[in-house]
Amino acid sequence: WIILAAEPGAQLVYGLRPGVTRDMLRQAFETEAPLEPLLRFVPVQAGDVFYIPAGMVHAIGGGILLYEIQQSSDVTYRLWDFNRVNAKGEKRPLHIQQSLDVIRPELKGLRAHMPEHPAQEITRLLDVPAFTLDCVAADGACILPAADTFRVLTALEPLTLRWLEGEMELKAGDTVLLPAACPEVGLEGHGRALVSGVGRNA
Repeated sequence: WIILAAEPGAQLVYGLRPGVTRDMLRQAFETEAPLEPLLRFVPVQAGDVFYIPAGMVHAIGGGILLYEIQQSSDVTYRLWDFNRVNAKGEKRPLHIQQSLDVIRPELKGLRAHMPEHPAQEITRLLDVPAFTLDCVAADGACILPAADTFRVLTALEPLTLRWLEGEMELKAGDTVLLPAACPEVGLEGHGRALVSGVGRNA
């Protein structure tokens, strides 16, 4: 998760508190005790980067706009839903046993911060088994070198993407696929983009 904007006091659930075990979670469910004391809440601000490995409890709090990149997966187990209900007063289904089967309480994640005024054009934010994540900054113009795998580029501010045969105007939030056969490209303007690539074990 890359935090793009956060209201004052905004928080994420980012893992479990130190010392919390899977048995403690199970007991909380069996006794219907509150889960909040077992969860680790962390304050966030724009530019924070959070890596969330599989098996780590996580949730997005209110007042947060974020960008998410993840390895290919369509499995989500809902451990807790903040006691929310829909218009009919119904709660969403939980996946308690499945969650307890896969939670790894010892996971602490990995944090970084996206530079507001980068000293270099390309800053590596994360290099994890499934993917890499770079912040690319253009202060007039920036060259993104060719790579031997596909990449995904998302503009955070308006930029122009240029290549030998043409150009493309990107608005904030626009995302483009750079294929493995793509030569070096240029970003023009004054702003940043996020570029994710294939990780070493993907």
